[in-house]
Amino acid sequence: IKTCNPSCLGPFLSVLFVGIEPYIEDFPDTVNEICDYLLHQNSSILSNNISDLFFVFLLNYDDDVKMAILSQIESQSILEGNDIKKNLTRLVRHMNSENADSDVKFYCLQYLHQFSKINRTNLNELIFDSIKSNKIIAELLSLLIDCSRSVNNKKLLIQTAICLGEIGALKPELHMPMNNYTKNLGFDVCSEKFIIHLLNMLFKYYKDLESANNLDGLGAAIQTIIKNRKIVQSLEDPIWSKLSISSRMIMKPLFSSHYSPRT
Repeated sequence: IKTCNPSCLGPFLSVLFVGIEPYIEDFPDTVNEICDYLLHQNSSILSNNISDLFFVFLLNYDDDVKMAILSQIESQSILEGNDIKKNLTRLVRHMNSENADSDVKFYCLQYLHQFSKINRTNLNELIFDSIKSNKIIAELLSLLIDCSRSVNNKKLLIQTAICLGEIGALKPELHMPMNNYTKNLGFDVCSEKFIIHLLNMLFKYYKDLESANNLDGLGAAIQTIIKNRKIVQSLEDPIWSKLSISSRMIMKPLFSSHYSPRT
């Protein structure tokens, strides 16, 4: 670290602090030396980047390290009480940074979870405010949807789901630029192509023994699609006709049974 120009370390500060945290227990003196070098010896050079460590209270650093970071943040007036827009804007900007790896994003989402709970009233007002008010909710949802595509990182996926749950059920067209997601998916979510793709995914897990605990939920999901799309067992039906024979065999009993998810 000391071989680098301190100003070059600025954009990577959050990645660096998350990266060396696991070594605190085995090498406390070395970690403290690094923290002192970054937070004190080069505080003036890195002052603007230290605010990227706003999630520091989630990390396992000593209190004096946390206080040094929080003091720097407060001195810049980055955290302004319950100014939820500025806090969320800062979080979105940081997570969209090309230097924010999956571990940093995980801590950012943990921060978002705690921040959302503490600021529940303000968050609700922001979500259900006029569409003219601010685009931050749309940006936040876009960010969470992007994180939900990290299928290889279970920890990040779970934290993303927690944050989506904390934000609550939304009417998408109020906030989301839906045309962007149609483009990303390659098809419209209301199209027959999407429904067929969705059914095939549900069938895949429905016949998987490892998904036995979710059988009620999977069955109920398939039956909801059957009902809402008015699917019938006929080759003239645009969805049924495009399903494979094996898919039809799985789906057929679901026309006469009734699943109800337990949770």
